[in-house]
Amino acid sequence: MAHSQCCKNEINKQLGHDGENKTILLRQTLKAFLKSVLNEARLIDGSEEIVRNYITKKKRLLECIYKAESLLENKKVLEGGLNFLSYLKKQWAGDLLSSWCLNGRMNAAKALEIPLEKLPIMNNHLEGMNEYLKNNQLSRFQRNNRPLRADVLYIALVYEVIPNILTLRNLAINIEREKAERRKDLNIMDQSDRKIIIQEFSQVAYLSPSEKRDNLARKLIDTNKIKKYEVDELSGKIYVEVESETMPGLIYTTCIYGQPTDICCQCLDFLQRGIICKHLRAAALYIEDLYDDNNISDEGDIEDDINDKSKDIENEDNDNSNSSISTSSNEILTYIGHILGSNIPIEVSQSNISISASTSLIADVNDLNDAAIYQQEIKEFLESTTKCLQELQNNLIFLQNLIKSKHSSTQEHFNCSDQNTLMSHLHNIVTLDDFGKAQNLVNVINKETGHHRSVASNTSIIPLAKEKKQKRKPSYKS
Repeated sequence: MAHSQCCKNEINKQLGHDGENKTILLRQTLKAFLKSVLNEARLIDGSEEIVRNYITKKKRLLECIYKAESLLENKKVLEGGLNFLSYLKKQWAGDLLSSWCLNGRMNAAKALEIPLEKLPIMNNHLEGMNEYLKNNQLSRFQRNNRPLRADVLYIALVYEVIPNILTLRNLAINIEREKAERRKDLNIMDQSDRKIIIQEFSQVAYLSPSEKRDNLARKLIDTNKIKKYEVDELSGKIYVEVESETMPGLIYTTCIYGQPTDICCQCLDFLQRGIICKHLRAAALYIEDLYDDNNISDEGDIEDDINDKSKDIENEDNDNSNSSISTSSNEILTYIGHILGSNIPIEVSQSNISISASTSLIADVNDLNDAAIYQQEIKEFLESTTKCLQELQNNLIFLQNLIKSKHSSTQEHFNCSDQNTLMSHLHNIVTLDDFGKAQNLVNVINKETGHHRSVASNTSIIPLAKEKKQKRKPSYKS
């Protein structure tokens, strides 16, 4: 409750601090006594007048102890206790008494028609609402942070603030309703299943305008913090290694091209906020700078360009005259432009362009697309087949255990001969040589169609590890 902290502060203020051991012991004892008075007054099941009489009685008792004390330092401590009880009776035992005593809280719960346990005992909700109105709603109507006139405040509350709050509440209710319906459709009503899905499905990065992060990204490029980069052979994802600015030797692996859920970085800024961090911005700017080089060749492909650029990075050579980026990489660079919030001009040299070269580039992209789709479909088929074969074995074992454990009473209701015949057929299927060969062949094909990434030559990039939420280290206040 609001008065609790105020009373604690007032006790510390009135009783003072320091002194001899006897004085300190008296102060601690008196502080415990005053806190017990507060707790008893809060829990008295009676009228407000009974609470006031209880506080007055405790004050008279303390006055008797004060008069009997002879030491000056102890009298000062006891005088502070009397001052606090006077403060309690004047400040909190008047009109505010009904807000914190038990009788007042019971009347409030009865008026609201709710159980006493559900009645808020803190005013945090009021403080939060006050902060929301002050900083999010009313500030746009103020001029130079001046207080609003009463008529302007009323109009703003009725026509702007209240409709906004009700709209936000309705949106929140609708979102929860849609989430519940979607969970029901996808059969993920179990809370544990939802937690697993939240952990397994990665977050989507979003671009938040930040001049500070943009400047830091350019600084990372200027200080040669971009180490290596590579392209995934099947999906076309671009991975870039960026060295940490604050912790030398720490390398973050970023993905700047792929599906929306593929764009990621291993730094805390991204893992905690989901914002495109300075490392992602630096990696995207670096690829953009490669594209903006004057000597762009249309004859090579993206792998040749990566090989050339990897050698340039390792030799720390700033001469990029021999670099080349294929026309097929225009999609990648356009997407990077969307990441940065700017449009990258698509400029292609007109020299040595032929129809056959353009056709081959388009064919390469289509073949790559078909290969990726085929691999995804065959992967899903293999996973489904593996589960079916394993499930058949498990069902056979379950049926065997079920028949062995049957009771005499169940034999009257079920045909045991049919169950034994079914078990015999399943056993024949599972023990066939073709069944075992099919299982082994599925595992072999699954391994052969595994996901591989081609790393540019002269590079030693460590594959992107599985993302894990890094826990914030505990901070200790002095």
